[in-house]
Amino acid sequence: MPCILRIHGSNLDLNKALGVISFTPYATHQKGEPVKRQNRTFADSGFKAEVSDASWDNFAQQCKDAEAFLVRHYEELRLIEDADELELDFAYACRIGNGEGGKEISVQCDYLSVALVKVCGELSIGIALTQFPPREEGR
Repeated sequence: MPCILRIHGSNLDLNKALGVISFTPYATHQKGEPVKRQNRTFADSGFKAEVSDASWDNFAQQCKDAEAFLVRHYEELRLIEDADELELDFAYACRIGNGEGGKEISVQCDYLSVALVKVCGELSIGIALTQFPPREEGR
Protein backbone atom coordinates (compact mmCIF):
# COMPACT_ATOMS: atom_id res chain seq x y z
CA MET A 1 0.00 0.00 0.00
CA PRO A 2 1.99 2.93 -1.23
CA CYS A 3 -0.04 5.72 0.45
CA ILE A 4 -1.99 5.28 3.65
CA LEU A 5 -3.82 7.46 6.14
CA ARG A 6 -3.24 6.68 9.81
CA ILE A 7 -5.51 8.12 12.49
CA HIS A 8 -5.08 7.33 16.17
CA GLY A 9 -5.47 8.79 19.64
CA SER A 10 -5.41 7.81 23.29
CA ASN A 11 -8.95 9.15 23.75
CA LEU A 12 -10.22 8.37 20.24
CA ASP A 13 -13.65 6.71 20.26
CA LEU A 14 -12.96 4.26 17.45
CA ASN A 15 -16.59 3.26 16.90
CA LYS A 16 -17.65 6.90 16.68
CA ALA A 17 -14.81 7.70 14.26
CA LEU A 18 -15.65 4.72 12.06
CA GLY A 19 -19.29 5.81 12.10
CA VAL A 20 -18.55 9.15 10.42
CA ILE A 21 -16.38 7.89 7.56
CA SER A 22 -17.65 6.36 4.31
CA PHE A 23 -14.37 4.66 3.37
CA THR A 24 -13.30 1.29 4.80
CA PRO A 25 -10.07 1.03 6.81
CA TYR A 26 -7.92 -2.02 6.19
CA ALA A 27 -6.84 -2.17 9.86
CA THR A 28 -8.24 -1.00 13.20
CA HIS A 29 -7.13 -1.33 16.80
CA GLN A 30 -8.60 -0.53 20.21
CA LYS A 31 -6.72 0.81 23.20
CA GLY A 32 -5.80 -2.12 25.46
CA GLU A 33 -5.98 -4.80 22.74
CA PRO A 34 -2.90 -7.01 22.41
CA VAL A 35 -0.51 -6.14 19.59
CA LYS A 36 0.00 -9.20 17.36
CA ARG A 37 3.34 -10.98 17.80
CA GLN A 38 4.38 -8.55 20.56
CA ASN A 39 4.20 -8.73 24.32
CA ARG A 40 2.30 -5.46 24.77
CA THR A 41 -1.07 -3.80 24.23
CA PHE A 42 -2.08 -0.80 22.15
CA ALA A 43 -1.73 2.50 24.03
CA ASP A 44 -4.37 4.14 21.82
CA SER A 45 -7.16 3.40 19.35
CA GLY A 46 -7.00 4.00 15.63
CA PHE A 47 -7.22 2.86 12.06
CA LYS A 48 -5.37 2.78 8.74
CA ALA A 49 -6.89 3.31 5.30
CA GLU A 50 -5.43 3.02 1.82
CA VAL A 51 -5.46 6.38 0.07
CA SER A 52 -3.67 5.42 -3.16
CA ASP A 53 -2.83 2.16 -4.83
CA ALA A 54 -0.52 3.80 -7.37
CA SER A 55 2.78 2.05 -7.95
CA TRP A 56 5.76 2.49 -5.61
CA ASP A 57 7.47 4.10 -8.60
CA ASN A 58 4.75 6.71 -9.15
CA PHE A 59 4.98 9.25 -6.34
CA ALA A 60 3.25 11.94 -8.43
CA GLN A 61 0.15 9.75 -8.87
CA GLN A 62 0.12 8.90 -5.16
CA CYS A 63 0.02 12.65 -4.43
CA LYS A 64 -2.85 13.22 -6.88
CA ASP A 65 -4.78 10.28 -5.41
CA ALA A 66 -4.17 11.52 -1.85
CA GLU A 67 -5.40 15.01 -2.66
CA ALA A 68 -8.54 13.62 -4.33
CA PHE A 69 -9.17 11.29 -1.36
CA LEU A 70 -8.84 14.09 1.20
CA VAL A 71 -11.06 16.45 -0.80
CA ARG A 72 -13.69 13.70 -1.24
CA HIS A 73 -13.69 12.82 2.47
CA TYR A 74 -12.94 16.31 3.84
CA GLU A 75 -16.15 16.80 5.84
CA GLU A 76 -16.00 13.29 7.29
CA LEU A 77 -12.39 13.71 8.41
CA ARG A 78 -13.27 17.03 10.08
CA LEU A 79 -15.81 15.17 12.24
CA ILE A 80 -13.26 12.82 13.80
CA GLU A 81 -12.71 13.93 17.38
CA ASP A 82 -9.93 13.25 19.88
CA ALA A 83 -7.36 12.00 17.39
CA ASP A 84 -3.85 12.71 18.61
CA GLU A 85 -2.35 12.18 15.20
CA LEU A 86 -3.49 12.10 11.60
CA GLU A 87 -0.77 11.12 9.18
CA LEU A 88 -0.57 10.63 5.45
CA ASP A 89 2.32 8.26 4.70
CA PHE A 90 3.68 8.05 1.17
CA ALA A 91 5.79 4.92 0.62
CA TYR A 92 7.76 5.10 -2.59
CA ALA A 93 10.96 4.05 -4.32
CA CYS A 94 14.16 6.01 -4.01
CA ARG A 95 15.45 6.85 -7.48
CA ILE A 96 19.06 7.61 -6.53
CA GLY A 97 21.53 5.32 -8.27
CA ASN A 98 21.04 3.87 -11.71
CA GLY A 99 17.92 5.10 -13.40
CA GLU A 100 16.18 4.08 -16.59
CA GLY A 101 18.50 3.36 -19.47
CA GLY A 102 21.53 3.26 -17.16
CA LYS A 103 21.29 7.00 -16.49
CA GLU A 104 22.96 7.87 -13.18
CA ILE A 105 20.69 9.70 -10.72
CA SER A 106 22.54 11.51 -7.93
CA VAL A 107 19.84 13.82 -6.57
CA GLN A 108 16.19 13.08 -5.91
CA CYS A 109 13.65 15.88 -5.64
CA ASP A 110 10.00 15.20 -4.90
CA TYR A 111 7.18 17.70 -4.98
CA LEU A 112 4.02 18.10 -2.87
CA SER A 113 1.49 20.40 -4.50
CA VAL A 114 0.22 23.48 -2.72
CA ALA A 115 -3.31 22.03 -2.90
CA LEU A 116 -2.23 18.81 -1.15
CA VAL A 117 -0.28 20.65 1.54
CA LYS A 118 -3.20 23.05 2.04
CA VAL A 119 -5.85 20.35 2.52
CA CYS A 120 -3.50 18.46 4.87
CA GLY A 121 -2.96 21.65 6.86
CA GLU A 122 -6.68 22.38 7.06
CA LEU A 123 -7.31 18.86 8.38
CA SER A 124 -4.22 18.88 10.66
CA ILE A 125 -2.76 15.91 8.80
CA GLY A 126 1.00 15.40 8.95
CA ILE A 127 2.88 14.11 5.93
CA ALA A 128 5.43 11.28 6.08
CA LEU A 129 7.69 10.37 3.16
CA THR A 130 8.91 6.79 3.47
CA GLN A 131 11.47 5.86 0.83
CA PHE A 132 12.52 2.33 0.01
CA PRO A 133 15.68 1.33 -1.82
CA PRO A 134 15.36 0.85 -5.56
CA ARG A 135 14.30 -2.65 -6.56
CA GLU A 136 16.87 -4.80 -8.25
CA GLU A 137 16.01 -6.06 -11.73
CA GLY A 138 14.24 -9.41 -11.61
CA ARG A 139 13.03 -9.05 -8.01
